[in-house]
Amino acid sequence: MYRVSSETYDRLIDGDREWQPTSPAVSLGKSWAVLFLFLNFGEDAANPKRVALAVSGGEHLDPDGDYGGPRLLSPKLVADIVYDLDGGNAPEGYRQPLDEEEIRRRHQYVDQSGAYGSGSDADSVAWAFRTLDAFYRGAAAAGDAVLIQWW
Repeated sequence: MYRVSSETYDRLIDGDREWQPTSPAVSLGKSWAVLFLFLNFGEDAANPKRVALAVSGGEHLDPDGDYGGPRLLSPKLVADIVYDLDGGNAPEGYRQPLDEEEIRRRHQYVDQSGAYGSGSDADSVAWAFRTLDAFYRGAAAAGDAVLIQWW
């Protein structure tokens, strides 16, 4: 995953394929598939929760590329994902942030089958979540978009 400026986002959406990241790349490796299950907790994978789009969403820049090509999440969607991580639009007093503690709690309930053939232990899922959380919070604070590149 890379952060790109909002100006670069606009150019990429308009068809320009030249871009420079605004920060070093962050990789979740194959743990993205397991993390998707934890972020989407109990929802239909074909219609994921907005927060799960952090690893699976975005506009396809080259649908014919490997794994569907790179995808681009708008600065607005990046900010909305962080909003959801903080508890979303639940009324004050009922907000339950999606944090490492909640991810660890979900570990006993999430069916991890189908995530590259094997699941992950709680520590691995927590590491992937902390990495994703810090990355998106940094991008949102800077007003950046996110480009997800598959290898």
